Amino acid sequence: MKAGHTLILESYPFSFWCEKMTESELKHFKYHNEAFLMSQTFMQAEMYYESGQYEKAIEYYDIYVEQNRGKRFEDTYIEGAYLGLGKSYYGLKDYIKALEYFDRGRELYKAKGSWDTEYHMLEFFEGMGNVYCVYGEGKIALDYYKRCERIHDTYAHANDDPG
Repeated sequence: MKAGHTLILESYPFSFWCEKMTESELKHFKYHNEAFLMSQTFMQAEMYYESGQYEKAIEYYDIYVEQNRGKRFEDTYIEGAYLGLGKSYYGLKDYIKALEYFDRGRELYKAKGSWDTEYHMLEFFEGMGNVYCVYGEGKIALDYYKRCERIHDTYAHANDDPG
């Protein structure tokens, strides 16, 4: 460090930069900081789900959805939160709500039109198949499971060497 330069350390990382940022830089920083905090909320929900704490998972998925309300849906992962909500409600045996969230997430993912949309439908279709299976609707459940199988086969062999 050269003589005459002062290094200021504060409890909030990067806060000393905020005073010297342009308005545009500050807006960009706040946007990324907010995105980081939202991703932390999503990860917390995922951890609660994985540990079987479905009520807490639902609480955090709902917070994530609320944090993203009004944002461009291309910049969010609300469909992932809906998948988590569906799986959490399934874990609580609230199959009607599980099906509702599986369907909402599937529709949102389809609307995004990502190149890998079909592949990501696997989890939604599997969840919907599971719900219909519990309801004794084997034919409908089987239809969803067959969709999963077709998608899985398509992507499982995509990198196979033809020769």
